[in-house]
Amino acid sequence: PWHKRVCDCNQTATCIIIYHRCVIKNQTYHSLSYPKRQSTNSYFVKYTNDRRDTLFGAIELFFTYKNSTLALINNYPNEHLFSDVFASSSYHSSLSKYINTYFYLLQAKPSSFHYVPIHKILNICVVFEKDDFIIVTPISPVYEHD
Repeated sequence: PWHKRVCDCNQTATCIIIYHRCVIKNQTYHSLSYPKRQSTNSYFVKYTNDRRDTLFGAIELFFTYKNSTLALINNYPNEHLFSDVFASSSYHSSLSKYINTYFYLLQAKPSSFHYVPIHKILNICVVFEKDDFIIVTPISPVYEHD
């Protein structure tokens, strides 16, 4: 369906090429479709959009289209600020700015798909799953041998 909206050709098989992993700024990212990813969590990412919003999601796959490489990302919306968890604490005002920079509370289930140019993918994230929400923290790129 996406191809029909953005392209007038009838050659989907040659117009779009799908990949399971991609190197972005010397960091290997995997998609959920990558068969050898095992326990590697290099598919849950922090990314941005044209409005420079901070977004999070799981990479379903990578693809090239008209000389551009994009990722199909299943977006997990923000639930609320991480600092809201300890709003009644006397440390809330002094720590909230820093904690909200490094930790994010997201909804437990994804809500929509985004087509994202790979240069807008910023970091891999560590994910902590809870019953009703997930906590994520972006990590700095490191050398990875695949």
